[in-house]
Amino acid sequence: MPSKVLSSWKRAPRAELDEVPTANIPTNPIPEDFDADKIFDSVAASLPRLKAEQLDDQAFWRDILALTGTWRHLHGSSRVALKWNELVALRQLSNFAYVRGSAHAARIGSGGFVPGRFTFDIGGDWTGTGSAIVALYPDSNGDWKIWFLSTFLESVDGLGSPDVLEPVVQTDGSITNGHHANGVREDTASSNGVNGHHSLEEFDVAIVGAGQGGLSTLGRFKAIGLKALAIESHDTIGGNWTSRYDGVKLHTSRYYSNFPFGKHFNSEELPYYLRPQDLARGFQQYVADYGLDVRLSSKVESATWDEETQRWTVTVNTENEKWSLRAKHIVFAIGTVGAFPARPEIPSEESYRGTAVHSTAFKNAIPWAGKKGIVVGTGNTAHDVAEDMVDSGLTSVTMTQRTRTMVIPMQVFKPLHSRLYHADADLASSDRAEWGLPFPVQGAVSKTLFEHWRKTDPALYDDLESQGFKTEIPNLVTIHNRSGGHYIDVGAAQKIIDGKIHMKNGLISSFTPHGLRFKDGSEIEADLIVFATGFNVNIRNQVAAIVGNEIGELLEDSGGFDLDGELRGGWKPQGHPKLWYTAGEFGQCRFYSRFLALQIKADIEGRRFQEWKE
Repeated sequence: MPSKVLSSWKRAPRAELDEVPTANIPTNPIPEDFDADKIFDSVAASLPRLKAEQLDDQAFWRDILALTGTWRHLHGSSRVALKWNELVALRQLSNFAYVRGSAHAARIGSGGFVPGRFTFDIGGDWTGTGSAIVALYPDSNGDWKIWFLSTFLESVDGLGSPDVLEPVVQTDGSITNGHHANGVREDTASSNGVNGHHSLEEFDVAIVGAGQGGLSTLGRFKAIGLKALAIESHDTIGGNWTSRYDGVKLHTSRYYSNFPFGKHFNSEELPYYLRPQDLARGFQQYVADYGLDVRLSSKVESATWDEETQRWTVTVNTENEKWSLRAKHIVFAIGTVGAFPARPEIPSEESYRGTAVHSTAFKNAIPWAGKKGIVVGTGNTAHDVAEDMVDSGLTSVTMTQRTRTMVIPMQVFKPLHSRLYHADADLASSDRAEWGLPFPVQGAVSKTLFEHWRKTDPALYDDLESQGFKTEIPNLVTIHNRSGGHYIDVGAAQKIIDGKIHMKNGLISSFTPHGLRFKDGSEIEADLIVFATGFNVNIRNQVAAIVGNEIGELLEDSGGFDLDGELRGGWKPQGHPKLWYTAGEFGQCRFYSRFLALQIKADIEGRRFQEWKE
């Protein structure tokens, strides 16, 4: 039965892209010499009570749990100042202090901004600590104004820390994983209902899925003192990656892929762009090093809510044996990218004599060597698949493009990315800078940087356009809104420029016996057609299949932005007590999982965060 709380829940509507607030990079030049300590100390003194005139007219504030008790974006100087002062008083914030040496000028074009970090104490009902990033710029009079603020809950007294976890060490100094080969923990296997044991073991949290989202969260839960397990359908840890197509590789650095604890992908022996087997080994080592409880070859069939006991009963099928557990909370870490394929319905597929599959069912193109291939789509996966077709010896490879595609050149992306993510990086600070800023600010910075690069070094875009590949200036807001639909160039662009991958623009009208027909009447023949057309990132229907439609119909959607510019879905209350989502890429999962752990621990301790409502 669903909780009575559902009757008052309102699902956040998805904003159209033009409804999401937009930011503009300040255009006034940053002085070459400025006294950061003096300027930011002055800001610290003013933070207990801000005045609207201290802020840019279009100022942004993003808060994660510190003041609003949830995840919020606020926009505009008057609104930000008003709500900031209200919440500073309500949460009894004090002791604002600038972190010496943290300010640095971010010069972009002729303008830019200067971000600096702050710490503060939180009083009231949940005493603890918080941190902030405040970005300043000089106005036309030389006075420093606030362009944006980001605030984060760092700790709550008595809850423990989600940020510190020591490896499991035996008395002889060796690391142990506490697992059988099948991933079932030795100390729990006898009490979970398998092998004739029918007593229900109780957990603080049951996590459905053990990819990067599930494992990041599982580690955070152990760090903060929660009894948790992850239930994974694959038969190996990391199977969510090794089951994908052979040519898959990450398009971000190995340093970015680390979990919250340990740096399992820092080895110089690893490639910069990790492959599935690299990821699987790192996943397995992480689970082993920290003694995490992962049940493999196990599918969650249902989760039933008991209003009286405030518990979930989770029914699991492990290799055709059913067992159950009880949990105070359930977290769905079932993935988005790669999990639930989206494929357009195209007429006359039954007439096609070749092979047509979604990228989730594609392994490699070797069986089609000497034949012709088509890739439908132009995102990261499409480029990987097209490159694999070329490398596998297909005589003709064509990529079809419906709309313009954002291409992120590696010669621009890698230097920016490497400033935050490298062998010696402090991931906590890097993640706050990468994933903690207001999204409109991220969009403005990315768009301005790539516009500048295109003007100064247009060769890549011009060469792609000359081959029929229609490009678009990258904007992180658009990328997050689409949950993809872009390409970080790790090599395939050159194959397009060299004519090894052909381009076809326009809409597909139908299959033919030998390939695809397009709206312009043209036809392209192919023996293999791979649809790299993305994934359904809204996991609500998949969750409903487990918890039941009565609950599922009233849960939050995932994907896209709300009207204030905050991401919808993961890591926050979903409309039913003690039910949560987590999903996303490595950095997202690593950083946001700490806030999920804090919320669940607070709830279990009877100190649930109270969401501020306007």
